[in-house]
Amino acid sequence: SLTWLAWLAGYVVTTGTFLYCYPETLEAVDNFMVWSHEISGDITILFFGLYLIRHLERVWRMWRFKLSRWSGYIVVLCFVVCGVTGVWGQFTAMPEDSQLWQVHLLSSILSVVLSVAHISYGFRRRLSRTRA
Repeated sequence: SLTWLAWLAGYVVTTGTFLYCYPETLEAVDNFMVWSHEISGDITILFFGLYLIRHLERVWRMWRFKLSRWSGYIVVLCFVVCGVTGVWGQFTAMPEDSQLWQVHLLSSILSVVLSVAHISYGFRRRLSRTRA
């Protein structure tokens, strides 16, 4: 469900933020944080795929809502880029400030921000239909 996906994504974002912002402070648990970030990221990719299939089954026929459709495409694109660069970074060196790291960071931030916008717009449309 969307709740599990949000909790997982929140955990991934939190561990990634801690790894980036507090490298010296969390040096004692750095190995745990890296593994935790990678494993939870992989699980989030799985949950995102499952949620996307379920979500598309419900909304695919709603072609007239162009903003929802295109914002959804952009969210999926950002999430795919974030997931691919994250998995790629598990197998190759991804030093801070490398291009791969920057793309991963930017796509993860955009995934979160655009997901919130996409969900908020969908809820706004749903609420306006129930009031009418």
